[in-house]
This record gives sequence, structure tokens and C-alpha cells, in this order.
Amino acid sequence: MKAIVTLLALVAALGGCASFKGGSTSRPEAAAVVDTLHLDTALLYAKTWNMVRIESGDRSIDVPAGEEATLVFDPQTSRIHGTCCNRYFGAFTLRGNVVTFDRVGATKMLCTGAIGDVERLYRRLLAAPLAATVDESTLVLKSDQGTITFKAGKVAK
Repeated sequence: MKAIVTLLALVAALGGCASFKGGSTSRPEAAAVVDTLHLDTALLYAKTWNMVRIESGDRSIDVPAGEEATLVFDPQTSRIHGTCCNRYFGAFTLRGNVVTFDRVGATKMLCTGAIGDVERLYRRLLAAPLAATVDESTLVLKSDQGTITFKAGKVAK
């Protein structure tokens, strides 16, 4: 009986996280970008990036005031983490200026309204390789599916 209760508790705990599959770098447009552009990784890794806008097709959504949508790259572990409506985490690879996200998981809180729309679109865009451009104040991740724009926040820990 105790083993069954323990097993059910473990299943419930693992069920509190969702995952979505990241993309692959095998797309030809991603390979072409890798060969032509250099990315200043020191700038990419130094900051917590705060999403300000996400665009795809004819949709453009600003992150609502008072809501947080962040992205942090950890170069030591090749992992990312951040928040949108939910907290998320995963792995990344960087080749040239193309970043690919993999094994990305997230908590499963109910996300409604504009921040819910931002999160759903964000998850979809993270599934494909994204060309990155970065300067002191702005990070832009872009693919043929859409564009995600971030502003620099606090120094990453």
C-alpha cells in the first residue's frame, strides 16, 4: 500500500511539468545564417533578457505591463531558464548566431489573456532554430515563423 501511494505521489509530481520538443538545426535557412554572422556571446550570456514583443504572421503581441517574460542563458551548462506565465527550462545549442532550444519543459499553470497568448506563441517559436542578434540593450530571436524581441534586464546570475 505504501509503495502505491509513493508511486502515485511521484506520478503527480512529474505531471506538474509539461514539455515541448525543441527544433533541429537541419533546416537549410538556419545553416546559411550560421556561416555568415557572428554573435557576441559575452553580451548574450551577461543579461537576463525581458521579452517586450513577439510577432508571428499578422500577430504582434506586446508583453502586458506588470507581466514578466524572461530568458536567461547559462553558458556553463548550456541550459536556459525563464518565466512567462509559467516557469520554463531547457537546453540550448549555439552555432554561429543560430540558437536551437531542446528538451524545454515548463510548469503547467493556467495562462489566460494576453500573457497566455504570448506564452503559447513563444513555445511555438522556440521549436525552430532562431537567428540571434544582440547588442548592449536588445536581443532579437528570429526565424521564418516569427520574431521575439527582448530588452536587457539585470545581470544574469
